[in-house]
Amino acid sequence: IRARFEAARARLGPDLVLEQSGANRFALDAETKLRADASMISTLSTIGVAVLSWLFFRSFLSLGLVMVPALFGLLLAMAAGLAIFGRLDGTTIGFGASLIGVTIDYPTHFLILRSLSTRVESPWRLARRLSGSLSMAALTTMASFGGLGFTSFRGFRELGVFSLIGVAGALLTSLFLLPDLVPQSRPVPPISARLA
Repeated sequence: IRARFEAARARLGPDLVLEQSGANRFALDAETKLRADASMISTLSTIGVAVLSWLFFRSFLSLGLVMVPALFGLLLAMAAGLAIFGRLDGTTIGFGASLIGVTIDYPTHFLILRSLSTRVESPWRLARRLSGSLSMAALTTMASFGGLGFTSFRGFRELGVFSLIGVAGALLTSLFLLPDLVPQSRPVPPISARLA
């Protein structure tokens, strides 16, 4: 259309204007803007988490540990989404990754409690102690995403199932993998001790 319009404009003059409309144009424009927004939010969130993790833990290892459950949840959600739906929309992955990103709270909670706790306990005992509160946080989040899984609109269904599985995977990783990954030493950076 644009090529033919440019050819007609060359013949008829520069005052010729092309106006286009249609649901497909609005949908494409909305998708482009949504992807850009999701990408920007994801980038800014990652930078924010990195800065705060460094500020409170002074350790790149802690930053990596904070990211492990969310990354595992994202990979599990993509694998399950592909198995269930056959393909995943880019918007589902973009928004789903942002929604699964809330799970960085689980390892952050674990690491803060471990570093500031006065009692010396194994990481596995700490994971058992936190399992109730972390499970409740995850289950309420999963319930809200699960509701999307029952809609008739495929995009919402994909997003709901994707996010539900991702949060479940992040919870399981936080409770059953993280305790083996945390270092034995528990240094408390001065800023963390002061703010606590």
